[in-house]
Formats: sequence, C-alpha cells, structure tokens
Amino acid sequence: MENYYKILGVRPEARDSDIKKAYRLLAKKYHPDTSGGVNVPGAKEKFKRLNEAYNTLRNKERRKKYDEYVLKKVSPSSESDEERRARKAFQRYKQGRTHYRDKNYQLASREFQTAANLDSGNALYCSWLGLSLGNLPRRRLYEEFHGPGKKVMPPSQARLLQISAG
Repeated sequence: MENYYKILGVRPEARDSDIKKAYRLLAKKYHPDTSGGVNVPGAKEKFKRLNEAYNTLRNKERRKKYDEYVLKKVSPSSESDEERRARKAFQRYKQGRTHYRDKNYQLASREFQTAANLDSGNALYCSWLGLSLGNLPRRRLYEEFHGPGKKVMPPSQARLLQISAG
C-alpha cells in the first residue's frame, strides 16, 4: 500500500483542511478532463491514486485504521525470531536477485541458499536457487556442493568405474 500522505504532499499530522486543500490543488493539475491533465503523462493513474488517498484520509475511521496498520513502525525488539529470520531471508533474496540480474550466478546461488535456509517455507527462494544453479557451469556447480579443489570426474568415466566395480 502506498503512502497516502506522500501522494498528497502533506505530513501525517496534517489537519483535514490541509489535506482537502492539497487534494484540490493536485486534482486540478491531474484531472483527465482538464487541459492540465491531458498534457501530463500518467495523469489518469495519478488522479486515481489521489482520489484513493483523499477518500481514505478524509474519513476519520479509515484514516485511523490507515495510520494504525500502514504507518505503524515495528521496533526490532518487538519482532519475533521467526519474523526476524523471514526479514533477513527476504533481504538475502533481494541481494540474490541483484546478483542474478548481473549474471553473477555463483553469488546469487549463495544468497538464495541462505534465504532458503532462513525461511524454508518459502518456495520462491528455492525456485530462484534452482535457476541460479542451472546457469552455473558444471565445474562450478560441482564445487559449490562438494567444495573447491575437488577433482570433477566426467560422467563417462564415472560410468566406466561403476561398470568395472560392479
């Protein structure tokens, strides 16, 4: 949910009259039927967001609920261990997405692995881990799971060893 105070350009402590004044000024600028709204790109969408913000903030009950649920700041001490782990997992996931976008699949896979370990119930982290591992070359993929410096045996040699041992 967006910050309605920011959309209207007022502070959270603003009076109803200030909110109404800010809304009317912005509505004139972005209304699709006025000449100002026609010339501004994205005016129709901006006007819809203005209306939504104004309708929420002008109603005392809605504004109170909005302030309670949306603007409520959560202090770190009030977070449970599970919430803290989920927040850290999401941060690692975002870092992994950045590495993935930059085509650094090895770092991305480490971040996604950490995110999946922190929040094992989130399948999204495992999906992105699979995508990043799928983009790694075989040698790196093997080293990622078995440690660096291990000799990678080609699959054909491994099959020959299995046949001769069996």
